[in-house]
Amino acid sequence: MKKYHLIFLLALSITALLNAQEINFENNTGGPRPINQTIGQFSVLQSFDFNFSNGGHKFKAIELRRSNRLTRINFQDNDGNDPYHASANYYSTWRFSPIFGETITGTCRTSCTRQLRPMAGHIPVLQGFMLAFTDGNDHQITEMAISLRPIGIASGRHTLQSILRERNDNRPFRFAAQIVWVPMGNIATANWTISHRGRYVGNPYRPTGVRGDAVLKGFTCRYSHRNGNDDAHYIKQVRFDLGAAHLNRARIAFHDGDADDWRNCSMNYATLR
Repeated sequence: MKKYHLIFLLALSITALLNAQEINFENNTGGPRPINQTIGQFSVLQSFDFNFSNGGHKFKAIELRRSNRLTRINFQDNDGNDPYHASANYYSTWRFSPIFGETITGTCRTSCTRQLRPMAGHIPVLQGFMLAFTDGNDHQITEMAISLRPIGIASGRHTLQSILRERNDNRPFRFAAQIVWVPMGNIATANWTISHRGRYVGNPYRPTGVRGDAVLKGFTCRYSHRNGNDDAHYIKQVRFDLGAAHLNRARIAFHDGDADDWRNCSMNYATLR
C-alpha cells in the first residue's frame, strides 16, 4: 500500500512540475522592462506580487504581460527609477483543447466595463494585465481592478471591468487584459470570490470543499476608511496569490510603506480539473 501511495504522490508531483511556470525578477533600475523569462502561450495566472524595494510611492503604472518570447513587467511612479521586485506563478494549460487567447485593450476614465464576445463552452481566465494613468502624472491611489465577470456562464458571456482612480478624480488611464479561454470540460468550478477587508496583509481561506488548481479571473482593491468611505494613499506592494491547491490558503497585499491603512480587496477565480 505504501508503494502505491508513493507512486501516486510522485505522479502528482510530476504533473505539478509540468503545469507550473514562474516569473521572478529583481528590477534594480526601475521602470518597464522586457525580461527573458518566457511563459507558455496559454499559461494562466495563479499569483503575482509587485513590491517597491525603497518604500511607498505614488502610482503611475503596473504591468505583467506575455510578449512573444519575453515577459513585460512594470511597476512605477512618474520618474520610473525606483527598484522593485516582481514575481508571478502560472498554470500551464498545454493539455487543454480547444483553447483560445485574446488581448483586450482600451482607454477609460475611473471605471469601465466591456462585454466580451461570447465563447460558448469556455471560461475566460487571466494571463496578464496592465493599468496606467495617461494624464502625464502619478497619483495617490484609491482603487484598481481588472476583473472578468460572468453574465451567462452557459453561453460563455462575460464582461471585463477595469478600474483605476484616485478618490473621485476622473483621470484617464489605459488598460489591457490578456485572456485565455479554457474549455468548460477542464473547469471544476467556474466562478468563486474570496475577499479580505481590514489592515495589513490578508490571508483569507478559500472556501472549504473547493478543490483543484485555482487560476485568477480578476482582482480588485480599494483603500477605504473604517466607515467605508474612499481613502487615497501611496502604494508599496500589490499582491494577489491564490496559494497552492493543497493549502487552500490565499494571500492579499495592497498597502503603502507603513501598511496600516484600511482596504477592501477581493479576487475572483476558477478551479481546474
